[in-house]
Amino acid sequence: MSHRVLGMVHREMKDLDRASEEFSKAEKILREASEIREPARLNYEHALLSKAKNEPAKAKEYFDKALAEFERMGMKLWADKCRTALQELK
Repeated sequence: MSHRVLGMVHREMKDLDRASEEFSKAEKILREASEIREPARLNYEHALLSKAKNEPAKAKEYFDKALAEFERMGMKLWADKCRTALQELK
């Protein structure tokens, strides 16, 4: 989770390459740990990073993944955040 948060900080500081590195580290650790909720949140953050990099197709892909996971887990507020973000991409 700390790598995800560091990635968010770097994204907000416009250090997009470093944000991407932190998200990649988080993804590797989460895969190894078989974490359930964090990967969906990480996909959401990856989507925001892709949006900041002006990569709307990639952002949509990550938002779609996150939305599917949040819906599967019954995390309505997070699912709604994804739907709103997807609408903003259009």
